[in-house]
Amino acid sequence: MSKIAFVFPGQGAQYTGMAKDFYEKFPVSREVFEKASKVSGLDIKTLCFEENENLNITEYTQIAMLTAEIAILRAVEEAGIHSQVNAGLSLGEYGALAASGVMREEDAFAIVRKRGILMQEAYPTGGAMSAILGTDAELIEKICEETPGIVSIANYNCPGQIVITGEEKAVLTAGEALKAAGARRVIPLKVSGPFHCELLKEAGKKLGEELEKIEMRIILASASPRRRELLSQLGVEFEVCPSQGEEKITEHLPELAVMQLAQQKAADIAGKTEGDAWILGADTIVVYDQKILGKPKDEEDAKRMLGMLQNHRHQVYTGVCIWKKENGSEEIRCFYEKTDVVFYPMTEEEITKYVATGEPMDKAGSYGIQGIGGLYVREIHGDYNNVVGLPIARLYHELQK
Repeated sequence: MSKIAFVFPGQGAQYTGMAKDFYEKFPVSREVFEKASKVSGLDIKTLCFEENENLNITEYTQIAMLTAEIAILRAVEEAGIHSQVNAGLSLGEYGALAASGVMREEDAFAIVRKRGILMQEAYPTGGAMSAILGTDAELIEKICEETPGIVSIANYNCPGQIVITGEEKAVLTAGEALKAAGARRVIPLKVSGPFHCELLKEAGKKLGEELEKIEMRIILASASPRRRELLSQLGVEFEVCPSQGEEKITEHLPELAVMQLAQQKAADIAGKTEGDAWILGADTIVVYDQKILGKPKDEEDAKRMLGMLQNHRHQVYTGVCIWKKENGSEEIRCFYEKTDVVFYPMTEEEITKYVATGEPMDKAGSYGIQGIGGLYVREIHGDYNNVVGLPIARLYHELQK
């Protein structure tokens, strides 16, 4: 079976009008341009589509190229063409990261915009790069070493094509020497800086500091609006991707059963997620008299559960699975919290009216403590949020480990 690879070019491949046809034809491509403009604070459409000097200035080139690459990528993906492998040359690595799901588009646009500025500031003028065709690496290395000033090999692209970089005068001098030594061609590149050389070492350090600020992608594998609200209290961005996998309990102890359900949810989404991410799976069960009560099948089932719980103590278990996918490895950690809840007595009329509200129908044990069901709770021993559906305080501390 054949596989598809997407390969993303680096700086120097830019041209006026790049991705314009995709922008005009595909709404998903326009959305990428709009997002990049919002993140960068620049008019990326004008930068890419209209003749201007900025397109070949590092500070602007990089964000323009990345936008064009991702705009094309999303249109191709929307057409049903997906890659199994992604790779990029230099700047193109960020396109590959976005295509692999390792880096969110917003993060990629922000970091590449910063990258361009740092590289431009590190060596604003006087840098150059040239592609050397038709000679061997040893000769190029020798001539670079013999040339006064700073010049070195930037990229070993392939046999017969190597790029040199450094101070403009030194690059020109080395290029002339290489032509005289038999190089077939020396092609100056459309770049405004000496990339991939020691002159940008300080910019590399600063970029590393910016990369450290990027937060891990977090995915909540649950459709519960209550869990969504609780997770938002952590102040981190997260995606919601409800699990559609089959849930099956084989464990007999409630604490093991609820962690099993949480892990099944996380596993379903982890298997569908490319790149690095932390997937959070969660599930809640109610236990009364050693019997596990899940969500009611219908109104009669809800009435039956509430009839059991009224005027009695029961336990609420919430299991959480943290499934970490990082750097090609996976780490799975599960935990649970238990809360004791005691109900007031409820009459049949009260139970019938409560079930008629519809609130019990999507909740374990047939009640929601954060809603009308809270009117019937006399005592609670443990974490209130655990009963709602996510022990957020415990989760916060588990994520710090």
